[in-house]
Amino acid sequence: MKAFVVIGAGYGDEGKGLVTDYLTEKTGSRVVCRFNGGSQAAHTVNRAGYRHVFNTMSSGSLAGADTYLSNQFIVNPYVLFDELVTMSKNWKLPRVYCHPSARVTTIFDMAINNILEMSRGDGRHGSCGLGINETVVRCCESKYSLNVADLYDKDALIHKLKLIKNEWVPHRLCQLGLSHIVEKYHDRTNHILLNDDFELHAEQLRKICNHVLPVSTKLNHLVNDTIIFEGAQGLGLDQDLGHFPHVTRSYTGLFGAIHAMGYFDVKEIQPVYVTRAYVTRHGAGPLEHEGEIDSLAHFDATNVPNTWQGSLRFAPLDLSVLRHMITKDWMRHVDASRITILPPQVTITCLDQQDAIFSYDVNGHHMCHDDPMKFVEYVEDQIGFRVKLASFGQTANDVCEL
Repeated sequence: MKAFVVIGAGYGDEGKGLVTDYLTEKTGSRVVCRFNGGSQAAHTVNRAGYRHVFNTMSSGSLAGADTYLSNQFIVNPYVLFDELVTMSKNWKLPRVYCHPSARVTTIFDMAINNILEMSRGDGRHGSCGLGINETVVRCCESKYSLNVADLYDKDALIHKLKLIKNEWVPHRLCQLGLSHIVEKYHDRTNHILLNDDFELHAEQLRKICNHVLPVSTKLNHLVNDTIIFEGAQGLGLDQDLGHFPHVTRSYTGLFGAIHAMGYFDVKEIQPVYVTRAYVTRHGAGPLEHEGEIDSLAHFDATNVPNTWQGSLRFAPLDLSVLRHMITKDWMRHVDASRITILPPQVTITCLDQQDAIFSYDVNGHHMCHDDPMKFVEYVEDQIGFRVKLASFGQTANDVCEL
């Protein structure tokens, strides 16, 4: 079995949804695995006149693939249920398989995340407010850990929610210096941390039980000869490669994907690193060369300004950074002696959005390119990795293989 691993080479928002949709159609893959992150992802797919932003389900869904959520994925039942409802109005729902030990976000995690971020004022970290980090921290304590398998026993789930609300929440708030929450923060989070209706909390989490199939055995029978692994965020936000604290709590690259392959007999991996023709970053954190390109020329319907992350930020593509990130991720994979890992392939998206493409070469020289295809050749020569795909629009039909 061959695996294509779609990895963001920047700070997210590179076009991973488009590339996953394209590869699913091209390879005929029947399953796409979301191997890291959680509902903070926003992967946009345009297909047959329908536009959908995927937060939990895979970006191969519209091309007919089922979704597998790995053991490293963080499931937010509130977001997933809303996504299922929205998608069912326009499209046939795929099956959603899930590793039983995938961690589950509660409403309490999101409330703590929201209050913490609001309390930082102008020093916000750029969180999406969906409780990703809070879920990871809580689940490190086995007593308070909540997994997908726990959702199917309502009484046990209620018991666990009581423990989380009555013991973990005050402990965590104390850790964060938030023991005395001002009323305005309770107002803005709908008084969730004061709500003891555990029956309701359990029912809200269990809404996905009729749609998600926890699996604990090999899934080879679901796959033909190819599977797609879809990453979230990008290498610039990887918990080891990014700049702390402006990172996500996961391995966003090849390292994370390999850890998620346990249920599949993958023999060969093709890493596919995705970058726009420029760099974007949502939320706080460093962005070298920010402001050197016109942000008004780049409309993005998915990444609109919001309370938590502000406006999407833009900068020219720095090829030394791109080469460094891809090389470092490719070289750090875990013991994979049983798997052949092929040399990286690169995809460049958004080539249709600029009349002139600005970049920095590997020696730090500022460059201007008038021809998109010559820019693609230039990137390939500079970084030393093959540019396999180039995108000139928003659909799989706008992707060309080089």
